[in-house]
Amino acid sequence: MLFIKIILRNITRQKRRSILTAMIIIVGYLMLSMALSIAEGSYGFLISTFTKQKTGHIQVQKNSYNKNPSIYKTIVNYKDITTIINHEKSIISYSPRIKGAALAYGKQKSFPAEITGVDILKENKTTNLNNSLHQAVDLKNLPKKWALIGDKVAKNLEVDTGDNIILISQGKDGSIANDIFIIKGIFRGKQSMNTHSIFIDIVQAQNFYSIPTNEVHSIAFLLKSYKRSQSLTSKLNLNNKNDIITRNN
Repeated sequence: MLFIKIILRNITRQKRRSILTAMIIIVGYLMLSMALSIAEGSYGFLISTFTKQKTGHIQVQKNSYNKNPSIYKTIVNYKDITTIINHEKSIISYSPRIKGAALAYGKQKSFPAEITGVDILKENKTTNLNNSLHQAVDLKNLPKKWALIGDKVAKNLEVDTGDNIILISQGKDGSIANDIFIIKGIFRGKQSMNTHSIFIDIVQAQNFYSIPTNEVHSIAFLLKSYKRSQSLTSKLNLNNKNDIITRNN
């Protein structure tokens, strides 16, 4: 009790000093809370922007694929992995992908591009692909050999929506890969992360690169919150084969 009396006496002896000290502490606390909130919000916004446009929150790939991507490093029977996560409530969607490179030809010019084969409806649900285009596309009524191309690709090839592009590359079996696709959409410039990319249908990509239909290079997952990515990554890694790795972005 004596200790409390001494504290109260010191506080009330110099009321102005006590009030000023209390105000400084309160203002400092509020400013620190605001700074932490802004930092956390900005961090979450940046993660959301990047993951929802390109990578997803989690990617399943071959163990060495991220460091040294190769057309030969595929996940066999990838649907076995997707069945593992069917009961995970934190997963909103997933998108299997075929990744590669090709030389794209327009009317008179050529340009190297990153090729991504996707199930367009699953990819759009995972990365909001349609929102990155100059004009939204009816994704349910695309032709068999459609292509969505980046702004840089379109400018260098001098092509536009409705034009054809020719892709030439090498298949997984060593054969020459070549095919013609019709451009159905163009990604916006600086607002998109796909300016150097060409998206095509995943089945067409598998045919193009001579990859079996049960194989893909990666599977991207979109979660309800990026904060669940680390724990879910650990869980998926325990259930996967030794040569398959799950990483959070």
